Amino acid sequence: MAFLKRNLADVEEEKVEEFNLVLRQILRWINLAIDIRIDDIISRKDTVEYLKQERNNQLRLNQERANLRERAYNEAKDLHDRK
Repeated sequence: MAFLKRNLADVEEEKVEEFNLVLRQILRWINLAIDIRIDDIISRKDTVEYLKQERNNQLRLNQERANLRERAYNEAKDLHDRK
């Protein structure tokens, strides 16, 4: 996408309009499509990163809960065995 953006940055709309009005509209549409696609890619990367962090947090919390449960079970078992 950056490659396309760099190549189109050198093209001036006024010169394209002097050549052909329809090509100017196509150039605008292409620039808009590239900008929207770049925004979409950034948004999806941010979403994936957020979901990865959320998943890691949930896995960590689940592991902590399992450890507490195991500890409580062992303590109860030891207490029962002593009786």
